[in-house]
Amino acid sequence: ILVACGITPILPAVCNHDTQTIRLLLEYNSPINLPGRIIRRREEFYFDPCELAIHLGFFDVVELLYDYGYNLSKYPYLVDPMGSIDTPATLKENTLALGQLRSLASNPHSLFKVSGLTIRKVLQKNLHDKVRLLPLPSSLQEDLLCLAAH
Repeated sequence: ILVACGITPILPAVCNHDTQTIRLLLEYNSPINLPGRIIRRREEFYFDPCELAIHLGFFDVVELLYDYGYNLSKYPYLVDPMGSIDTPATLKENTLALGQLRSLASNPHSLFKVSGLTIRKVLQKNLHDKVRLLPLPSSLQEDLLCLAAH
């Protein structure tokens, strides 16, 4: 049993593998880098949402967090496959997921994607209404609205 005593509501959603709630929280710009305290079998761990998802083997959640701007390249075991002994057990057991996450970590988001993520953070709520009012290229507007619709 995992108990999340986190700073943000996204940690319990990750613990429960509740992708619908995670997506909703991401839509409202829930912080994805803040660690929270997780208690498991009387031991305390501090994980951010992505670290927790990796620890639990919820790789679909990891990819969702990446889509919303999480930086996977901060993990040595995803950037340097030969040099890291700290690879989590869930990734050692699932080499396909490890390969996919290494690929994501080694290919940073495009400037287009980073621009869209930054605009999302600045606009915060009511994204649909605000995006239409901004003089943005139509491709960027579509990308912002498409990310919000997923």
